[in-house]
Amino acid sequence: MREKGVWKIISIGTIDSLSYASIQPSAVENQLNNTGYAYLAAKRNKEAIEVFKLNVTLFPDSWNVYDSLGEAYAAEGNKDLAIKNYERSIELNPKNDAGKEMLKKLKRE
Repeated sequence: MREKGVWKIISIGTIDSLSYASIQPSAVENQLNNTGYAYLAAKRNKEAIEVFKLNVTLFPDSWNVYDSLGEAYAAEGNKDLAIKNYERSIELNPKNDAGKEMLKKLKRE
């Protein structure tokens, strides 16, 4: 959550406890990813990157969070960091075919 230009960490359970079936780590990871993609959809790439970076910090063994961060860096035009994050995602999940395709595309550009 961002308040007056400053990022604040809050518990998802305190936002709306009725909207979540659990506070399992996977629910937190998914909610953060959804928030990041909402920022991407609104063309707020820098905010999306910050949310995805937080998700990587919290869930460093999740291939999906690196894939999402790679996508955000690509949208921002930062090819080097996009490649780095897609490579990490594929390292964690060699079956990430969509990530492999994006990596090929980024390396061709």
